Amino acid sequence: MWGADVVLSGHDHTYERLLVDGIPFFVNGLGGRNFHSFSTPLAQSVVRYNSNYGAMLVDANTVNMTFKFVTISGVVIDTYSISSSAITPLAHTHMDQNANGHRANSDTNQNSDSHT
Repeated sequence: MWGADVVLSGHDHTYERLLVDGIPFFVNGLGGRNFHSFSTPLAQSVVRYNSNYGAMLVDANTVNMTFKFVTISGVVIDTYSISSSAITPLAHTHMDQNANGHRANSDTNQNSDSHT
């Protein structure tokens, strides 16, 4: 592809993680102001959240990078890790149904493409 291992973006007043051609895309816009509702999910959408403000926490070293979305109340909504030696990234999501009825996976996956 074009050399990216991960894409981080902001602007929309939601949190969403997508997996596009094997590359995780994070859209984080829950740092302030108001929440936006979701439209129809894209096929690549893995996690969607818009119930509370929060921020991304990225922990990186020479071998691993871990991305977490953490709400202002300290709840970890999404965790996604990549490793320079791993072929398949590891993902874990803790979500419950939010006020708008959106829900995401609450399983620990060895393969980030598999979710319920």
